[in-house]
Amino acid sequence: MSGLSAAALDSLGFQNGLEIEATFRSLNIYSLAGVRCSPSTLVDVNSRTVEGTEYQAAIGFSVNDACQRLIGKRLLDDELKWSEERSCLGPYLLIEVRTDPVKKMGRAKDSGESITTYDMFTSEKAALGDLEKDVLPRVVLAVSGLFQVGGNQCTARHVTREVFGLTPDLRLVHDIRFSLSATGSYSRHLSEDVIRRVLDEVPSLASEIDRKVAALIYLATNEVDALKRFLFFFLAVEVETHRSFGATDVARISSILDASLPSLAITTAFLKEQPERLKTLKERFFWCSIFAWPGMTTTDVDEFVRLKAVRDKVSHGQLTEPPSDAVTMIEKLALRLQRYRISERAVLKMLGVVNN
Repeated sequence: MSGLSAAALDSLGFQNGLEIEATFRSLNIYSLAGVRCSPSTLVDVNSRTVEGTEYQAAIGFSVNDACQRLIGKRLLDDELKWSEERSCLGPYLLIEVRTDPVKKMGRAKDSGESITTYDMFTSEKAALGDLEKDVLPRVVLAVSGLFQVGGNQCTARHVTREVFGLTPDLRLVHDIRFSLSATGSYSRHLSEDVIRRVLDEVPSLASEIDRKVAALIYLATNEVDALKRFLFFFLAVEVETHRSFGATDVARISSILDASLPSLAITTAFLKEQPERLKTLKERFFWCSIFAWPGMTTTDVDEFVRLKAVRDKVSHGQLTEPPSDAVTMIEKLALRLQRYRISERAVLKMLGVVNN
């Protein structure tokens, strides 16, 4: 409850007994570091997660243009001032989720262009958080991973989260809250066609990404503490390794081996029996490097062994903070493993080899 008396609320202009209909939405805005585009760039997609949560996403040079496309309303009075205050530049990724429309009775203050309600839509705002957990980590990871096809660098840095309601006639229903996170980077200019191809592939890739892995990478990406970043990324690698190991098709083993081997049948039979014997993270990482993750080298495996040693020292209290290069390398590894989820068709589309 509010703790304010009815008289106090009356004095603040909140009238009792008003019925308000609104659809509550959250809009998360990310600056796409490493990517540049033309000022006219604006693409969008509507989709839903495997669990059925609907969402909209847009990539554009302008926040206001993207908002107009997604919600039919401009968000910022002065976008230039807004971006300067937050030290961020376009292009931006905007992700919107919403609750079902609802009518509620309570105290509200109607100023004409907007409506301020008083403690009327608590459950709707809470529901948005659950929807975001389903959508944001996988969509953000999918966008970053698809941009990185072909050697592009892209990091989605969270700039702000806004929660608000819209009436059927598009009037704003409550205050907007901001949070900030930004960093510097080198950016590569990409055409709107490339950006459109990325966003077209996001729903498909997002549905393939493991929810737990995406959540861990999302936490790590938005964490400033080096130890927590390292542990979150390492956990993402660990979960993905066990998932990839369990999903390995043993029938593919013979296709990977040299068909000229005189003992091919014996070797194949032997290897097919090994998954039941491999229990440790290190063993399963080695297995996936051979049979699940094309392009992994001895150097990559040695680097994982080094990073695991760092994790073990942290777990045993021998280290209180990982080396800075370990944090950088475990992040690269975690993101690299997710790129193996991108289908060959999607890779070719990102590279412009095929259109569909």
